[in-house]
Amino acid sequence: LPTIEARLPTDVTMVYAAMSGAPARAGNGSLTFMVGGDFEAVRCLTALFEIMGTEVNHIGPMGSGMTCKVINNFVAISGIAAVRKAIAAARALGMDPRTLLDIMKTSSGSTWYGDNIDRISWSREGYDPGNTIGILEKDMLSFLDAITNSTDVKVNDFAESVLEVVRSMEPLDL
Repeated sequence: LPTIEARLPTDVTMVYAAMSGAPARAGNGSLTFMVGGDFEAVRCLTALFEIMGTEVNHIGPMGSGMTCKVINNFVAISGIAAVRKAIAAARALGMDPRTLLDIMKTSSGSTWYGDNIDRISWSREGYDPGNTIGILEKDMLSFLDAITNSTDVKVNDFAESVLEVVRSMEPLDL
């Protein structure tokens, strides 16, 4: 099947703008955009992206913005899984998870998820295919699909392990 771009009329240019930031950052206009498409078309649209976001990154041709987002999501999901496991370890070892999270914010354990856990609306959800934690599964599967079909990079075992952590997440009580 031809790509969507290949099926467009010659007088139409397509730009794909993947974004990161979820509803909270969309609401305050601080999204991050990872844009793929023709340089001139992206340049013409940049002012519109800047209304919605603080970071507009033209990655390259069509598909490159989505590639960046898939890899970014892989890192984010890995961090979420690590923080959830760290909280469980803190509890198991008799440490207050809040103390751990506070220390991690100012040390090498800092992550977007851990640093913002109280501001992320879905941060305490358990795994359910219909919620945001369930969307993490879709995002990790997208990463696995991209990496498996596109390169010789060997991250599948690690990614599959992270995916299993996501699927086992229980609601978080802090």
